Amino acid sequence: MTNTKISLNENGKLIIPDSIKRPVHLITHPEIQITVNDKQIDDSVEVTVKDEVIFSITGEGEPGEISVTISKDRLNAYLQLKPSIQKYPAIIEKNTIEGIFIEALVQERDNYTLEAKDLQQALADNGVVYEIDQAALTGLLQDPHQEQVLVAKGRAAQPGVDEFVNVLVDTEPVYNLQTSPDDKVNFKRSRTIVTVTPGQELAVKTPGQPGTPGKEVTGAEVPPPDYKRLNLEAGEGAEVQKDGFSIVVTGKGLPVVQTKGDTWFFQVQPVFITSEVNLATGNLEFDGNIIIQKEVAAGMSVFGTGNILIEGATYDAKIIALGNVVVNKNIINTFISAGATSDYMDRLKNTLAEIEQALGKLYQYLTIVVLQYNQQYEGKSLHAGQLITNIISKKFADLPKKVTELDQVLRKKECIVAAEVESVIKELDMKFRRLGWLNTKNSEEVQQLQQRVLKAVALLIADTEEQKGDVVVGYAVNSTIEAAGNVHVSGQGCVNTAINAKGDVTIDAVFRGGTINCAGTVKIREAGSQMGVKTAVKTSGQPVQIETAHPNVNILAGTNGRTIHTTEFKLFIQEEAE
Repeated sequence: MTNTKISLNENGKLIIPDSIKRPVHLITHPEIQITVNDKQIDDSVEVTVKDEVIFSITGEGEPGEISVTISKDRLNAYLQLKPSIQKYPAIIEKNTIEGIFIEALVQERDNYTLEAKDLQQALADNGVVYEIDQAALTGLLQDPHQEQVLVAKGRAAQPGVDEFVNVLVDTEPVYNLQTSPDDKVNFKRSRTIVTVTPGQELAVKTPGQPGTPGKEVTGAEVPPPDYKRLNLEAGEGAEVQKDGFSIVVTGKGLPVVQTKGDTWFFQVQPVFITSEVNLATGNLEFDGNIIIQKEVAAGMSVFGTGNILIEGATYDAKIIALGNVVVNKNIINTFISAGATSDYMDRLKNTLAEIEQALGKLYQYLTIVVLQYNQQYEGKSLHAGQLITNIISKKFADLPKKVTELDQVLRKKECIVAAEVESVIKELDMKFRRLGWLNTKNSEEVQQLQQRVLKAVALLIADTEEQKGDVVVGYAVNSTIEAAGNVHVSGQGCVNTAINAKGDVTIDAVFRGGTINCAGTVKIREAGSQMGVKTAVKTSGQPVQIETAHPNVNILAGTNGRTIHTTEFKLFIQEEAE
């Protein structure tokens, strides 16, 4: 096939095929130099196959560039290549009636002529010296392009560990459904307020740890962010230890924690204050003093190991305290016990004391049996838990029953005990229920439990002796009042109420219907009624003073007794001296 196309070779020489017989006209271009037979032409000219025509570029192309970009955090470096622009001559052939016209033009092409040392130098010029990715550089040279390529990566600083405060007590109330002795659920919730005692740790601060420095791509060190530091502060009833890393209780009461910014503030409030006690709040239990600003609703109970102040009234409620009980307004169908006076408290002390003695004997038996076993079976291990279970079944068969009695006293909520005592009783219940002794490893555990029970007995005795247990109420109707100390009823007095006190009883108004039984003196403004409502007053021998006594009032001071048949005034009765 005959070639009839005019072209430029790689040296810019115009190639005109011999087959072309028509005139060939050259059209110049300002950036292209054309020589015909070594003579430069400036205007269009006609050439033939016999002429030597050379095209060459008169101007220079654009040089290539290497740009280095470092990220804002200075942990990444990128390379971007801009190729050099190379210009070269080209032609366009146009066939017309007048002849063939060859128009000169300029074309461009990218040219990557960079070497590895060029890339390394560009990085060095920009300060990039750390963790350069040589594989990325090689890949860029082998496949050059204009997109950014990550060629160096620094090391980010690693953050440290912030300081942390671990609160060791539950500062929120614990709600439980009450269970009756026959295991029926009472759907009134019981709200137990957590209390703490002196020496107990409230919170511990875990020290922080500094982070690890990083490195920029320039080799500069990146300091780690500072870890979070927390401050411990203490108020009433709490103390920051010298090391600044723990809070210790200095006074018994309610633990309170507050946080503001980086500061943790701890205090122990000796008094728990609540607006009221009702179905929404649940029954209230607190190992300390209680203030109720309004009322105690029907069917609710309040238990406190300190004093209880109720600024409102109580209705069909149960109020039990190891300290004093003060109700500023009326008590209606309410049971009040102050100062650990109930028979249940006595049963608790006596039963715990019996269990403590039994555990001491159990430890002695266990020690003897273990000694004999080791002498007879030297080198063989003895299962202490199984042995204890066997000894209890043979020597102390009544012990599980006594523990059950303790648990029943607490579940009936007829008395209130300190948290330490309740904890020991629960531990005993776990040991004697469902073969709990089987997990015992040695006889020392029995002795340790005995010591805890002995301490609980001492606490109960101390509570009984130290708490005065006075009761002060405004007005009582169809209620029962028990007090280890004195009872004082102000306001309108009492109607159909039973009062048992180990101290004095003072009724500022009327005492109508019901009984008073006390060890101290009794002072009543008006006893009984003109209708002859049966009313009884009894002391252990101390005087009974009544301003006005109506018929059917029975008075007994020790062995000296009287029954009032007609209204009498200014009565003073006491046990006659022998």
